[in-house]
Amino acid sequence: MTNEQKLYYIKLLVAFASALVLSLLGIVGWWLLLALVSFWFGLPLLIGYLMAPYDKEKWDWKMFEKTAVGAFFFIFMVVATLIHTLIVTGNPSFVPPW
Repeated sequence: MTNEQKLYYIKLLVAFASALVLSLLGIVGWWLLLALVSFWFGLPLLIGYLMAPYDKEKWDWKMFEKTAVGAFFFIFMVVATLIHTLIVTGNPSFVPPW
């Protein structure tokens, strides 16, 4: 696999895992949006610079950010919506922990 493919799949796994964990913790609303943005823009830079070897002339911060942007958002939102819906409909007296 190429580095771009590895980064793509890692970002999809991170989107799924972060949406699952944050939804199970009961984080909703603006806090969920803030977590989405921080995982969306912060984590790819960390993963990208830890991923080696990569061509430093071709790979820069823009390459790390633009890979799988739409897929990350889609997976995160679908998983967070499904988990939140299952929690709320499964337990009508659900109150977020905060």
